[in-house]
Amino acid sequence: MKTQTGFLGFFDILGYQSLLVNNDPNVIAENVLSQLTTLNKSIGKKLADTITSFDETVYHEIYKKNLKWLVFSDTILISLDVPSETTASDTYDRLLIFLLSSIILQQNLLLAGLPLRGALTFGDYLIKDACFAGRPIIEAYALAEKLELSACVVAPSAKKMFVDILETGNLNHKLLLDYMVPLKNSESLKLLTLNYGSMEDGEDPRDIVFKSFFAHNKDIPEKVQQKILNTEQHLRFLDIYHKTK
Repeated sequence: MKTQTGFLGFFDILGYQSLLVNNDPNVIAENVLSQLTTLNKSIGKKLADTITSFDETVYHEIYKKNLKWLVFSDTILISLDVPSETTASDTYDRLLIFLLSSIILQQNLLLAGLPLRGALTFGDYLIKDACFAGRPIIEAYALAEKLELSACVVAPSAKKMFVDILETGNLNHKLLLDYMVPLKNSESLKLLTLNYGSMEDGEDPRDIVFKSFFAHNKDIPEKVQQKILNTEQHLRFLDIYHKTK
């Protein structure tokens, strides 16, 4: 099998075990699995409705043919290869579609009561059916596991590359923002976080976050309560950015 090189995103659903314990399998199949198994289609449609800087050919070549989704249990793995002969312009387009897809994923599942924590990176990997291998995937998994909130961060090893690629374009707002991210064991680290959140007038970040964490009959033990507060604070930070730019 031939390895690929490209962008990778590793996400897991917070509270998924509680969701499984507290719901009938038929309810899970209807309300949860139906969403997870159609992510490629639903996010692709929203992406196509959102982007204005890509023509149909570019969108088809990058998203429909190259961005891959692997969903198993509470884990979502997305990948987008960047062949060695890829031009700088095409690399920018690929990263942009990769980030926008990740943003829509984070938004959609938060509102669906399936809050995600995830990490993005770049490197060599191998994905075949439901099997995968590669240090970047392990790196993203390990970093995501440390997050004490629902958010998506960029691995430090990929930060410079992501920033340098994005600076070759002309976006009018940032898709990634530095944030002091709370981690396990009361630690924190300034990381690039995915800029996925902005509130409509009248929407309350606290209400959105609490509804998401409590949805689908999930239990909220004491150890999860801090994740809720951390997520709310991060969402308010993102909302402030959108409203002041």
